[in-house]
Amino acid sequence: MEPTIAELKARIGRSRDSVDQTTQDTYTIPEWFLPIEASASALSLLNDYNSANAVADGRATVRFDPRLNRLVFLCKDDIGRVIGAAGRALDRTTKPKWFKYKGENAYYCVPGSHRDCPSGRLAVVVEDPFSACAVSCVGDGVALLGTTLRAGARKVLSSGYKEIIVALDKDASKKAVTIASELRWVTDGTVRVVVLQRDLKYEPPDNITKVLGI
Repeated sequence: MEPTIAELKARIGRSRDSVDQTTQDTYTIPEWFLPIEASASALSLLNDYNSANAVADGRATVRFDPRLNRLVFLCKDDIGRVIGAAGRALDRTTKPKWFKYKGENAYYCVPGSHRDCPSGRLAVVVEDPFSACAVSCVGDGVALLGTTLRAGARKVLSSGYKEIIVALDKDASKKAVTIASELRWVTDGTVRVVVLQRDLKYEPPDNITKVLGI
């Protein structure tokens, strides 16, 4: 007898969970990383990209790397372990703009703050940590740190969300469709794609719901 769709989803979920348990190594935060308050430029960038509230609330964990002059987002897994870090350059001359310190399967998840859409109900899949912070006003922001759905993010997104919105940059719309198709195999919730006209980190909180069609 051929397996049902539900049975196939369960098998996929179990196999991917086992991969996560063996590949998610922890990341030791370098001793030279400083509190974010040590850099006025980093604080300004957080404010410009609608991320300051998530940091102030303790829902987003960040540091300042004075050696590389980067705003660093500490990536945690589903049980709170730091598994990697992604650093954004604070000036235009530092290349590359984004630098991944460690964490092949790392992603950046910011729990939602909105009282009408608490954490665990809605997830918005984005590319970068700033956008994850920005959308956390309506649900959990999950940044892929790029446009590839890796094991860590897949595991989090298969944990029972009622709705998942994949909202990547406009030039990654085909990738967004592929990711949405893959997620439909690991969740019973609704999965849909929103084609963005501009990056979500530039949208004020009052406009996020309109852009995402919530």
